[in-house]
Amino acid sequence: MTVHGQVLSGLNAPARAGRSIAGPMKAGDVGRSEPEIRASSVSGGHNDPMSQTPRESALRGLLEDSLEVGEDCLRTVTTNATLAVTQAWFIRTLDSIRAATLLLDNNLASVASPLVRAAMEHAIGMMWLQEAGDDGLRGLENSHRTWVKNIGKATALVDHMRTEEGISGWSPEIAALVAQITAEEPTPKVPGEWQHKERFEVAKQFDLYVAWLSETAVSHATRESASPYMMEADGRIVLLRKPSDDAPNDLVARCAVVAVYALRTMAENLDSVRLGQAADRLAEEIRTFLEPPA
Repeated sequence: MTVHGQVLSGLNAPARAGRSIAGPMKAGDVGRSEPEIRASSVSGGHNDPMSQTPRESALRGLLEDSLEVGEDCLRTVTTNATLAVTQAWFIRTLDSIRAATLLLDNNLASVASPLVRAAMEHAIGMMWLQEAGDDGLRGLENSHRTWVKNIGKATALVDHMRTEEGISGWSPEIAALVAQITAEEPTPKVPGEWQHKERFEVAKQFDLYVAWLSETAVSHATRESASPYMMEADGRIVLLRKPSDDAPNDLVARCAVVAVYALRTMAENLDSVRLGQAADRLAEEIRTFLEPPA
């Protein structure tokens, strides 16, 4: 399995069929009262930055250094529209990763998946745009019209409901703007202009798509996002303040994998040796992180 597959594709796996929505008691909880189990969940655990292993600390340090290299290589002006969008998405990737690590520093790594997912989507967007080129830019215009059309449908529905209730709806200016944009003739469809799955396919990043599905599962109100906050004990469900998770502290590794893809794609767009070297060093550190302890 590839590095990103090992780090990402197995994370947050859906519960096996037949398993209760509440997780089983851990070995260390046997013989403890429900209040003790609840109290232990408040203290955090693996996500506590003070409990990071030397490998985790080394990976975190190199990740931060790599993000700084990315910042140093940003352009300030260009005539290339594709590069402009690529750099914008590169910045969104860097900032989403930084935001996720801030959650880790505040013992909130359990709610970082939406940020990791956003970073992944922007990194994949960079790779998709690199493959699609000018067609990708045209596809973005199509997706913008689709988004505006959906906004128009939603506001029209609200207006209809409010009219029946005698309440004023959205401003006419919004309806006029929606009508103006949606009246524009769409260009031929570009694979990946709207669906995330198609972007992963165009970029040929199928393992990363599995990882994205994993992050998505716990980013929304799903069984996967609820289960870690419950635990079966003596036929009852213990409700936890912090998620119970036997997995090691992997947030930094997940962020690092996404950073490698973004750095390499930006290196290719800018023909930057420095960015490429930063990506290679970070990828090697991930391999070291994944190696079984001696």
